[in-house]
Amino acid sequence: MTNLQRGFTAPLLLALIAILILAGGAYVYAQNKQGNQPTSAQTSTAGSFITISSPKSEDILTAGQTYKITWTSENVAGSVDIQLFSSNTSSISSPVAFLANEVPNNGSYSWVVDPKTPRGSYSILIIDSNSTGPGQTEVFGQSGTFSIISTVPAPVTPSVKSISPDTAYVDKTKFGFGNRVTVYGTGFTNSYSGSYKIHLLNASTGTEATDVSADNSSGVPTNDTQFSFSVPNNMSPGLYEIVIENSSYSLKSQPYPFTVASSNI
Repeated sequence: MTNLQRGFTAPLLLALIAILILAGGAYVYAQNKQGNQPTSAQTSTAGSFITISSPKSEDILTAGQTYKITWTSENVAGSVDIQLFSSNTSSISSPVAFLANEVPNNGSYSWVVDPKTPRGSYSILIIDSNSTGPGQTEVFGQSGTFSIISTVPAPVTPSVKSISPDTAYVDKTKFGFGNRVTVYGTGFTNSYSGSYKIHLLNASTGTEATDVSADNSSGVPTNDTQFSFSVPNNMSPGLYEIVIENSSYSLKSQPYPFTVASSNI
């Protein structure tokens, strides 16, 4: 290679290296910029989305007062459903309250906060009413977490202290129910109790043996310290555990030991 060729090649290589460095820096900057974009509480499907603008995170609402829920949407026609969720609830299938069903998707709804709503943290979910059918992908928007101030105490976690009798007898040769069992404890109800369930768990595996909430006398607690249910006759004798759940607020009691025995041996 001649001196002239060497003198031409070196600057060319330096120029190529500089171009690569600048291009790489621009790419990294673009990627970082994209990664730092704020996210919104919305789910979109094929260009459809709902974004809630109020209530906002850290807003404070007062039970009994009227507030305006506002939102924007794209490619959402027809109507929307509006639901209230407790911050304790992780599943969007368990709302605390249904605020409105199939209201016009006009971006605004006046909400009178139920005076019986317990104080606590909540969020609003707005769902495209036309996206909830079988096989469809639900289009919804969720607000940030806000607070409701209320004279009603926050819901408490149920606690089982004792049961009577501690052994329930069933007759598997008969349909219906065996012994009636009364559970004593605390936190079984309040002014805005929500939905309660009684679970009987297999003591060895912790899996649910049956949900006896279908018993027409067990859906609502008798009072704050007493809850009764009937044991199904089709239950197998063995060791179980009782759990009482306030399903509206995802609050469960600790398991309490319980025995089922057969009366037709």
